[in-house]
Amino acid sequence: MAKERPPEVISMPTRIEPIVPRLVTELPVDIQNWISEVKWHGVRAMVYGEERSSIRMLTTSQLEVSGNFPQLVKGFNHLVTTHTFLLDGEIISGAGRSPGDLYHVISRVGSTQQKAVRDSADNPCQFVAYDILFLDGQDLRSLPLIERKKKLAQLVTKPAVRYGVLVNYYEKQDHQALLKSARQNNFEAIVLKRRDSTYIHLARNKPRWLKLRVKRAQTKSST
Repeated sequence: MAKERPPEVISMPTRIEPIVPRLVTELPVDIQNWISEVKWHGVRAMVYGEERSSIRMLTTSQLEVSGNFPQLVKGFNHLVTTHTFLLDGEIISGAGRSPGDLYHVISRVGSTQQKAVRDSADNPCQFVAYDILFLDGQDLRSLPLIERKKKLAQLVTKPAVRYGVLVNYYEKQDHQALLKSARQNNFEAIVLKRRDSTYIHLARNKPRWLKLRVKRAQTKSST
């Protein structure tokens, strides 16, 4: 019997264009085929973990900001001791939902590394990972989203979590409950993703990621 060939090891690309969800006004008709997540108010980043002491965090504008988040780098270094990976996620501060939370992350991105180290001790940020595109030399972008989510959950261990590297929660069924929770907690929106979606850019008329704004409850003024 012929031996099974090991999977081919692929080098990670230096840049990947992130998938941007399309803005919609209502839930998909086939909602049973989707998952939902809250939309974080932070700075999106791709994290490249290829070897210890060479973690790269690239924003969507291609700024390399790992030096501005030393605490998060410590968390990623725990993962890279046994794995190589490429993660898609959001750098957040505080609850990750207010303009003030976003401002703090943007300020950290624009600060000097010396100031960022001081700020990191007093006001730590978190990285919320919601997708994994490469793992241990394997390109995962053609796998269904749910399979990538499972691999992501297996990758991020407790030592990394202690330094603020987190896995994003997602709702599989009760999307109205998540929408209600997002509204009550003043999140801007929720993001919906098809369970079987790959991380391959499709035609504009076939979006697999959607963004649904949250209509916040109006508070009645006293008369």
